[in-house]
Amino acid sequence: MIEDNNIISKIRRDYKAGKTYKQIAEKYNVTYNEVVYLVKKKKWERESNLSKVKKGNQNAKGNKGGPGAEKRNTRALKTRRIWNNIRWFINWRRKNNYDAARIVW
Repeated sequence: MIEDNNIISKIRRDYKAGKTYKQIAEKYNVTYNEVVYLVKKKKWERESNLSKVKKGNQNAKGNKGGPGAEKRNTRALKTRRIWNNIRWFINWRRKNNYDAARIVW
């Protein structure tokens, strides 16, 4: 375990700067797991890169979306019928106190 406060503050600074756990571990000659433990124990947080990436996304610019599903989407209807049948069977089992162990094949 890392006990030197000077090293811990340097690790924190590098972590906040955006270095990976592996880079920090190699630089300060500590294990990867020790770095992960420090970050979680001390509850360090750094700015996420995701928000920067999402702001500049031009991939969907001008996309109005597709035409949607066809008028009578048969896949959705089949799925709904299946789930309705399953619900009916579960309710029937509850109502009739049905026990699968009583069935003799």
